[in-house]
Amino acid sequence: MLDLVTSLVARSLVVAEDRGLATRYRLLETIRQYAEERLAETDEAETLLMRHARFYADLSVTAGENSYGPDQIASAKQVSLERENIRVAFATALDVRDAALAVRLVANHPPGAEPRRHTDGAGLWLRSRSPSAWPNVRAPSPMTGPK
Repeated sequence: MLDLVTSLVARSLVVAEDRGLATRYRLLETIRQYAEERLAETDEAETLLMRHARFYADLSVTAGENSYGPDQIASAKQVSLERENIRVAFATALDVRDAALAVRLVANHPPGAEPRRHTDGAGLWLRSRSPSAWPNVRAPSPMTGPK
């Protein structure tokens, strides 16, 4: 696998970025778009999106479990690096109306993982579609302060 990835980087099809915790790899935008088009022609797109969403739900759970303790900083950095993947996973959960998966992504999002942004899963929730679009789900009523 390493030889394959190294070959793709050498041919400028994949970009390697050193992000401190580890080297991250990403496709060039044109290559990503081409791959998405080819994937859409198959019947595997939804399966892959769900695998992606479950992977990031598991990562969120682990990060949430480690949000207080010796792995706190590393977990927060990991979630920060993966914030776009987590957002896509959350959008997938909403698209397929998998409330349990959406809750795993939101409820376990560790506090403080996204500095200068919402500091918990509410930020993911607010940037996505309204839950009222889901069948049998009521939107939460606005909170009111003491009178």
